[in-house]
Amino acid sequence: MRKIFLFFAALTIAVAANAFTLHFNNEGKDFTITSAVDNLDVLEDGGSVAVVFDAENKTINVTFVNATLKSDVNGELLYFKYDESYTDVKVKLIGKNYLIGEGQWTQPIKIDGPVGGGKVFAHLTFEAGAPGSELNISGKSILIQFNYNSKMTFGNLLTVNITSTSENQAVFYGSCGNDDSGELWLYCSLNVKTTGNNQIFMKGGSGPAYLKIDTYGKIRTEGVTVKDNTFVKDDAPYKGDLVYVYSVPIAIGNAGEVNTYVYPDEECKPAGLKSGTITFDMATYVLTLDNVDLDKSIAAMIDDFTIYLKGNNIISNSNSKMDPRISVMGYNFKLAGESDATLTIDGNNVCDGLFPFAGLEIDNFGKLTIKNANNGISGNGGTNAEDVLKLHETPMDIQSANGAIVDFGNIVLLTNYMKWSPAASYNPTTYALEDEEGNILNDVVYSKVTAIDQVVNDKVASGKFIRNGQLYILRDGKTLTVTGQEVK
Repeated sequence: MRKIFLFFAALTIAVAANAFTLHFNNEGKDFTITSAVDNLDVLEDGGSVAVVFDAENKTINVTFVNATLKSDVNGELLYFKYDESYTDVKVKLIGKNYLIGEGQWTQPIKIDGPVGGGKVFAHLTFEAGAPGSELNISGKSILIQFNYNSKMTFGNLLTVNITSTSENQAVFYGSCGNDDSGELWLYCSLNVKTTGNNQIFMKGGSGPAYLKIDTYGKIRTEGVTVKDNTFVKDDAPYKGDLVYVYSVPIAIGNAGEVNTYVYPDEECKPAGLKSGTITFDMATYVLTLDNVDLDKSIAAMIDDFTIYLKGNNIISNSNSKMDPRISVMGYNFKLAGESDATLTIDGNNVCDGLFPFAGLEIDNFGKLTIKNANNGISGNGGTNAEDVLKLHETPMDIQSANGAIVDFGNIVLLTNYMKWSPAASYNPTTYALEDEEGNILNDVVYSKVTAIDQVVNDKVASGKFIRNGQLYILRDGKTLTVTGQEVK
């Protein structure tokens, strides 16, 4: 009996030692999660922090919505310790979020992975969940620490602002054993402010630590580069302020070429730009084309993305035989612009005009012209609920070889003041815009309905006239309403 008791006691201790921990601290109050139960209001403040478990992928999904974790007590504001059931934490950030360490030993972020190396890593990821997503981190201690076999990733389209007021603590600190490996992946735009004594990245312990940045990231701080997995200046570990900018997932060019990528802090000047300006606003995910004449294709992988037009814009691509002139792999894509702005897309008889992967909304602007295209506007075969084309009052003139508008689940007209010429309707079975006889339309015009002029003199031989705001029909000497009722 005693042996059985000791066995179960040892098993309990082993399980407890390997249990995951997800810990939050705000205003000195601890919120610790050690069991896989969803909690949509962790901080008990109405839902600024939510936690949902994904057992199949061993992932804990955390959402911050304008959340603030602030404390002056010793310990971590956000802490994750892995177990075999949950190795990953993914934090989706919406709005402006803050981790504020007010105490001398308050640490904003810490992760503990498995000890002893191997292929299993604990992984903490921060990613943007909406336009304008920010993570603001400040404190007097080590700000971000990853221990043993662990990774930390700051994702694309996210802005991370870090302020260290420590006299000599590291901003990032990787503490590893002999066989462990700590990795920091920076795919975000990063702004670091320090006292000038804080090393931006360092490793601790005796194991390897890796700083992962790639060619899509640009260090704006003069003289600073990356060497031996740390930021350096004059061959010495760098201590001081740092500005690091990562490109947004928009490429301008052609498949198989070295493309130009868009950075949020500078005007984009790709090859093939004959005139005009191209800029991107990180706070709104808006790419502005201002009187652009571009002989290249635009491809984006962004949700909630808008192309906004100013002036007269032309996109063609004489050297490409495969890329749609504009393709967007993302949800909630919108094409918008100023009231007199125009966009002309030339497929050069080799490709499609517009390809939105998950639907498109064409808002109000001057005019959209698509010519010489294989397909004018092409969806994704109606494969999901979002694969819908929404139209406001932008006039369109589409000329194509195979289909003016095809492969959407449906078209939604958000106005009563536009018409198709020739008369047309969208067939969600054949996934095409068709004429009244069921033929797929290759060429079509979408224009405003012409209003009937006000007629003040009702002495008309035949036809339609308006008197006192009411439409009447004059036929065979009789005055009829639009429903055919004779007016005495």
